[in-house]
Amino acid sequence: MLRVGDRAGELLRSLRDQGPRTRTQLAETLGASRATINAELATLAESRWVQDAAGPVSSGGRPSAQVQLHEERRVVAVSIGETRARVAVVHAGLTILRGSTLPLSGLAASEVLAWVSTSVRDLLADVDAEVPSSDVPPLGLTVAVDAVGGLQAGDVEGATGRGRRGGDRSRPDRPPHARASNGPG
Repeated sequence: MLRVGDRAGELLRSLRDQGPRTRTQLAETLGASRATINAELATLAESRWVQDAAGPVSSGGRPSAQVQLHEERRVVAVSIGETRARVAVVHAGLTILRGSTLPLSGLAASEVLAWVSTSVRDLLADVDAEVPSSDVPPLGLTVAVDAVGGLQAGDVEGATGRGRRGGDRSRPDRPPHARASNGPG
């Protein structure tokens, strides 16, 4: 089970946003020591969230190894807005591998959640059929819900088996970036 702190999330966001980076670049960007960065990267590598990048970078001296998001890591993104729901399976670097959209006009919350559940299962099966992953766990989960028709973030968390209703939603056993919010749809 992966347990991460804020620093690991910052590392993953930096790698997602800026691409492969050296440990020195990550330390400078995040204002942390190389020892702290190395310890967090070791934890993330053990859980296969990151891996060494293909080629080292040379600035005239000894080439520095780069770190990148793990190529086989997949994330499921669910967005439920006022007019549509979207589900996508994306590479950890945010390349969309598969996606589906549902217009919400006249649908009950239970119908939307049933569609989300079926879509996630079907999209993951499609992606796995095309690009079989090795033993890397297939996903993290991110959910954004705009409160519509009585549907709240807690309903989605309950339907997906992720998160808790009410109280503190921070869970150390979730993958980094896994969250539920009442954010934009």
